Amino acid sequence: MLGALDDAMRAGQSYQKNKESNQIDLFGSSDSGAASSGGDGGYHDVYPMVDDWSAQQQLVFEKESVGFYITGHPLDKYEGRLSRLTSGAIAELKENPVSGEVKAGGVVTAMRLRNTKKGERYASFQLEDRTGFIEVIVWPDTYRRCMETLVQDDPILVSGKMDVGEERVQIIANNVVPLEQAAQQLPPAPARKKENGQRIHFYVVSPGVTSEEFVRLHETLRKYPGTCAVFLHLRKPDQSETVIELPNELRVASNPELLRTVEQLFGSRVTVSPLPS
Repeated sequence: MLGALDDAMRAGQSYQKNKESNQIDLFGSSDSGAASSGGDGGYHDVYPMVDDWSAQQQLVFEKESVGFYITGHPLDKYEGRLSRLTSGAIAELKENPVSGEVKAGGVVTAMRLRNTKKGERYASFQLEDRTGFIEVIVWPDTYRRCMETLVQDDPILVSGKMDVGEERVQIIANNVVPLEQAAQQLPPAPARKKENGQRIHFYVVSPGVTSEEFVRLHETLRKYPGTCAVFLHLRKPDQSETVIELPNELRVASNPELLRTVEQLFGSRVTVSPLPS
């Protein structure tokens, strides 16, 4: 619809102009390719064929329209790599700020361009990730090298020095690169040590476990992240059994501590069976 917006506005203006002039359109047509008049004197939409927005474009338009992202976040595609590229999440960097070299990833918001007393251009902006934002200063020498990167909508990786004051925490940038470029230069991630099993099965006597206890089980699993898939068996005595594979974010490490914790929480109502791959 946005692809037809300009033509539709021109057609509307032309229609209104003709209507106000009290003249009859002898040819029954509009001067715009986006709309045409029918026999009833009305205008009928003709939409041009345009490509769908990319996922990145849609996120940018969402932020511009409502002030926040709706369908996702520009950093979603870098999940699992940000920890290797950065010094930590922005909220963590601000919570315990320490002067020194840091790296932070995010998207640019509230960009402002200014001139020094010598008339040299520099930039300041807020670098935002899922956890918060931090002010970044890009002085003239760095800005001249990185200005093209800063005007794009793609996420960036900022390298610089953490400047910690009494009332302000900010990063003085010495380099800014597209996050995609930095991610492509990462070496392969080291292979993770294989755990005791690739699957863990939780057998739950469903009439004996309350919804609050299911919440506690969920919280317990999140405390033991790992690579093992979790299968939940909901059993009703002398009846059928329902098996549910939990989502990837609830994969756990198979270790004795997890098993002891579940036993302490639920006793015999929930049992655990780690299986070898």
